[in-house]
Amino acid sequence: MRIITAALAAAIAASAFPAMAAQQPSSTVSAQATEKALDAIGAIDTERLFEDKSYAQQMLVHVETVRRSSHYSGDGKLHIDRLRMLALIGSGQAKEAYALATQLAKTAPGEFDLHYFAFLLAVETGSERALDELEFADRSIASKDDRARLVESIDSDTVQRFRQRFYQPKDKARIARSAQVLLNLGWPGPNKLEFIDALRMELAEVHLEKGDIARAKPLVFAVQSTRPVLQILVSRKWDPVRDSGDSHERLAQAIAASDEASERALLAVPDDPEILLLRAQFLRSVGKSAEALELLLPKAENLEWVKEQGENGFWVVNEAAYALVDLKREKDAVSLMQKLLALGLPENPSLISMAINSVGIMVDAGDFKGASEYAVTLATKEADYASPYGLMWMWEGAVCGYSFGGNPQAAQPWLVKLKANEKDNRAALTRALLCANDTDGAAASLIRRLEGDAADDALIALQDYSAGPDLPATKRTLETRMREIVLRPDVQAAIAKKGRVMKVPLSRIYWGLF
Repeated sequence: MRIITAALAAAIAASAFPAMAAQQPSSTVSAQATEKALDAIGAIDTERLFEDKSYAQQMLVHVETVRRSSHYSGDGKLHIDRLRMLALIGSGQAKEAYALATQLAKTAPGEFDLHYFAFLLAVETGSERALDELEFADRSIASKDDRARLVESIDSDTVQRFRQRFYQPKDKARIARSAQVLLNLGWPGPNKLEFIDALRMELAEVHLEKGDIARAKPLVFAVQSTRPVLQILVSRKWDPVRDSGDSHERLAQAIAASDEASERALLAVPDDPEILLLRAQFLRSVGKSAEALELLLPKAENLEWVKEQGENGFWVVNEAAYALVDLKREKDAVSLMQKLLALGLPENPSLISMAINSVGIMVDAGDFKGASEYAVTLATKEADYASPYGLMWMWEGAVCGYSFGGNPQAAQPWLVKLKANEKDNRAALTRALLCANDTDGAAASLIRRLEGDAADDALIALQDYSAGPDLPATKRTLETRMREIVLRPDVQAAIAKKGRVMKVPLSRIYWGLF
């Protein structure tokens, strides 16, 4: 979680605090204690507050000292309250900090940093008021510059955690509200077109389900980037609000827009790992894996940089490994992931995603024994790190490792687990059944997905991708099996009900395997 950004640091530094000589301390605290506290506050290191709990606790004592003096008045009061809020966060008192942040945001509406902390702390404490805090910020902050500073301060990890709670159960009204307020604010800023388009699509889908074509249509027409445009083109759900132009031309325009946006964003903020990922993912999506690797590998091989970036840095390594596989350098990909995973799951729980993905990379490299053994190790010893969705990919890895390694009997118990928990990750079951060469089971799995809530995702996976390098041998086998399944009349009928298959100038390697 990113707490202090350049915008926030500037806002805190600029907040007014009167000089000590302007007032005399009250009788409730000595002049000497007040002077010491003021000196400490005057030299406060706001970044250190979030890195050193004991320092935050010390600063909290100094802040409380000043609050008992006559300096806690006038222009200096808001400054002291700000610092108290930051010290409460750094000392681990998130609930107390949240209560103070909401109070300050109401007292001084329009101060973007106060609204930011009210929202951030609502998310951190699990408050149901997180959406209300963001909507209050939208209503209160009039300055274009301050709105931009708020957007800069809100990182995607916080937004992801904020929005995840609206999906269990699926609360369409709140999903729409959250998408709308983020769009109102302009989150996540001008450099992440795909994020903005994803919000537009979510909001449009809610309007469409309510039959509100008039509100859904402008959102759909505003979508520019590749994946959502492809989704609009191949899913019948979007037919009432899509334009009547040539589908291939619309897709070509979207590819060009994603290219231009991701290149422009990287030039603007070349050290942002999310922007780096967006650019690399675009390049892989059009078959330019060598260019993607050229961008990624210098960062991915610098473990100090990777650790500094946290989870986003881990994803840079993951993407570099995928690009290596694209270029037939599977063993190099395995080695790169092993160096990353050596950082340790206990110290870095978010590495669980990369650990799971490394199983598939080992399968691509032909190390079926290593893949199945590592998948089983993850599923039996590291399962607590994974979500139910991630656990399904662990089991899928075991099935595929054992199946390609010529040991189908060992794959069966894991396949049984996948079938019993299909709702947690339907795509993992489909892929495992393909690995096990259970074509009837894979066809039935695919039909259930097309008939369920995730039909659009299944349709995206079924498109006829015509760009990119050759698939690794294992993926080529799975692709052949799936193409045979897609030709079955029952699968064709299920596809026709929900959408259509196009030949698209995108890479199957990037867009995934079912």
